Amino acid sequence: MRTIKTGTGALLLLALYFTGAHAFSQGFDDGWNSGGCVLTNGASADFTREFKSYRTYTIIASGGDGAIDVDLEIRDSRGRVVAEDKRSEKTAVVVFRPLVSGDYTIRLTLAKGIGKPLCHFMVLVDYGGWDIPTETFVSVLIRLAAVATVLEAEVERFYGYIMRPGEKITMSISGLRGDYYAFAVGSDHVSDLDLVVRRSGLTIARDDFDDAYPMCEFSNLFGSPVSVEVSYYSGKGAAFVMVAVGKKSSSLLSPRRL
Repeated sequence: MRTIKTGTGALLLLALYFTGAHAFSQGFDDGWNSGGCVLTNGASADFTREFKSYRTYTIIASGGDGAIDVDLEIRDSRGRVVAEDKRSEKTAVVVFRPLVSGDYTIRLTLAKGIGKPLCHFMVLVDYGGWDIPTETFVSVLIRLAAVATVLEAEVERFYGYIMRPGEKITMSISGLRGDYYAFAVGSDHVSDLDLVVRRSGLTIARDDFDDAYPMCEFSNLFGSPVSVEVSYYSGKGAAFVMVAVGKKSSSLLSPRRL
């Protein structure tokens, strides 16, 4: 019997959260528009991405089971806080309209929590965003959770993107130590996704099989920064793609491809 690990259960909760708790009038931002990670009480995680000037963004953060108070900050390239929500609530919301285009950091903080809940955020825009149908968003999340359950992996980080055929996106990830899986899923438009994991510019794992469910195994025993590149190799138009990194169960033998 497969067990649902902490991070996997939080993905399912996120699906329910999106379906029932909020009906957003805004659209999802282009490119990287959602993400999350496992946090312990008082811990923070940073996600740096580009924001465009004179565009109004709504960033919404929350957490899975065990999250009591989630805080949200937006910091500029100099580390200055330009927007924040530090109310004592599980859900944090920031409306942000930068005057200058550039990289800004989304800082998630589990101000109060129990255990290791998966905290997450979504980036929405008032105009020109993508309308991801609720059933599409939820189905991709459920697929991601299903893969994690089969692998018996505890999801530590995940990222969501709008991607087009032929596009590649690379994420740099710090703080991983141990044995991991990287895996990806997409909406129904996707026929083939590929993954490459690199450390110090060298490829340490790759899945370029012709399928929509790529999976890589890699070890990072010394906690060095790694990058995970996802490629939308083929499909029918723009799609919603999610990539996750999950820690291996110590009791699980490595799965083999037939």
